[in-house]
Amino acid sequence: KANFIVGAELGFGKETCGVIPGNSTLYFDIEVLDSKNPFFEGIDKDTFLTKSGIKIVPILKQKDERLINYEDVVSFDYTGYYIDSLGHPIIFDNTIERQQPALMRPNLNGAFPGLGEGLTHLKNGEKAKIIIPSKLIYENKGKGAIPPNRIVVYDVHVLKSQPYPFFDVKGLDTIKLNSGLKYIQVRKGSGLAVDSGSHISVAYTGFVRDSLGFRKIFDASRESRKLLDFIIDKGTVIKGFDIGTKGMTVGEGRHLIIPSNLGYDDKGIPEAGIPPNATLYFDIELIEVLKK
Repeated sequence: KANFIVGAELGFGKETCGVIPGNSTLYFDIEVLDSKNPFFEGIDKDTFLTKSGIKIVPILKQKDERLINYEDVVSFDYTGYYIDSLGHPIIFDNTIERQQPALMRPNLNGAFPGLGEGLTHLKNGEKAKIIIPSKLIYENKGKGAIPPNRIVVYDVHVLKSQPYPFFDVKGLDTIKLNSGLKYIQVRKGSGLAVDSGSHISVAYTGFVRDSLGFRKIFDASRESRKLLDFIIDKGTVIKGFDIGTKGMTVGEGRHLIIPSNLGYDDKGIPEAGIPPNATLYFDIELIEVLKK
């Protein structure tokens, strides 16, 4: 227990702040109830490097679980920190103070550089240090609270991982249209079929496939929790989306396979994770017909 006496120059200075007058000396009666070391102690003999140079230091291993997949959704706790010029760990983010685990896909574009790759070397229930070289942290430029040219460390505890809820299309027939678009009906709907001019509301997940065949989501209404409302053939969505939704009924689910000429063609949208000449895949569900 202690009493802190804080002069105005270390408090709120000359300015009035709420009920605190300017130039006030502040008094705090402090009692420490608990403390916790947020950093893991590593086991050096089990350390290994990934192809990109990320170092994984296991803390707690699990034998019977499968490795996390790039397409999984992972819930985990972490403490993120960098090492300063004196060798001290400086925390820039953590889930301990928020008291809410992080939720992410390892192949999520842009967020947590290197962390996704590190997670794919872990299993449910495991703890590890994921040490990311500075070259992978926004190309040595740093960002936000992370200075340039700093090694970043995540002390991670994987709570749960599970496959992303993509449509299961195994054993289902593929329908090819004259336009070159293909689709697979995953679930039947009911009511009148929509057509050109229909104003509809859909839920969707859009993705491309990488060189290994893994699905890389570039947009998903299911994650933003916002449905997409549009009028078919009005030009507000890509042509393949217009074509692929025609004939659907409310409640129907389709898996669309859209050739690049009906998508983003040879330009793509690289910043969104869509390369040039990419085939696009959409899992879509017709939620509502808003008007004809």
